[in-house]
Amino acid sequence: MEPKTESLSDSRTLGPVARMKSLRGQEIPVQLKEIVSFRTQQMVVVSQSLRHEMYVVPIDSSPPMVLAVPDITSEGVGIDLARNGILEEPTFRVFQYLLEEKCATEDHLVVDLGANFGVFTTYSAVLGCRVIAVEAQPRLVDIVKLSLKLNGVQQKVDFLNNIVHSDKSAKLRIHYNLKTCWACSYVEFAKDNQPDTEEQVTVAATTVNDIIKENVLLLKIDIEGFEINALKGAKEAIEKYNVENILIEWNPGLNSHSGTKIEDAVDMLHYLHSQGYICRHYNLRMHFPTEGLRVEDYPIMGPTWIIPPEKFQEFNNDVFFAPPHGNHEANLWFSKTKDF
Repeated sequence: MEPKTESLSDSRTLGPVARMKSLRGQEIPVQLKEIVSFRTQQMVVVSQSLRHEMYVVPIDSSPPMVLAVPDITSEGVGIDLARNGILEEPTFRVFQYLLEEKCATEDHLVVDLGANFGVFTTYSAVLGCRVIAVEAQPRLVDIVKLSLKLNGVQQKVDFLNNIVHSDKSAKLRIHYNLKTCWACSYVEFAKDNQPDTEEQVTVAATTVNDIIKENVLLLKIDIEGFEINALKGAKEAIEKYNVENILIEWNPGLNSHSGTKIEDAVDMLHYLHSQGYICRHYNLRMHFPTEGLRVEDYPIMGPTWIIPPEKFQEFNNDVFFAPPHGNHEANLWFSKTKDF
């Protein structure tokens, strides 16, 4: 006997499996079957609209949620989620710390630039926040929307398929390879004589100033080397609205795609400081010098290191953001208040 179909909007209390079953016959047709994953028995959703088998992975979060990913055997994001039940845990814990109480009791907006598979978009919505999610890769949009449906929070998220840039008239092309990495992509300025060496699609640009039209509790920017470029197109929003927290992932190895220079990053750090932001580094797994930096310990997320303005000039590949054997990311948290 087929299970009774329930409207996802009728009940936020449906469990993930019940939600998957209730999707039958709706706009994302699915079939269900059980598999054995790295951690526990899980579900596979075969989505006709996505034309790909989606693995539904439970996330170690509170409240609980699930995430749809295309591959848990060879794709890096899928492997991490299936094995560990979490992705980018330091950033995940910052989200939990900043959003958990406020989103449960008040109306707040989160802006997720670089939604990717939707880990932070979905988690923010599950916690009760409204979300504007922006993802440049068209192939990932339906995957994130499926995750939102599985968790019953699709009504909380506005989704934009754009590249975030300082110039909204820019013509930009995104490159990726489905055979090697679903989550990976890079962007460059489209040129008519560019060789077609990878799968690619041209995506319209937008700016942070066009996206943000109200106060924001948390702005997350993880867009593969375009972070500083995006912030150049955010000054009007930052100065007009109260953007309480900004999280940035900075990867020196990706800057060549956007033309960002170290001087641009230093200038942006000083600009954010002039707007009242405190700069912190929060990822314990990254390699950078802590000598002379004040450490603050927060519940859930653990230690952070405050980077004072006099240290901004050290914002370079060799000092802050490169471990001994190559480039790595830096995770920066900018907040307007000292205490939370």
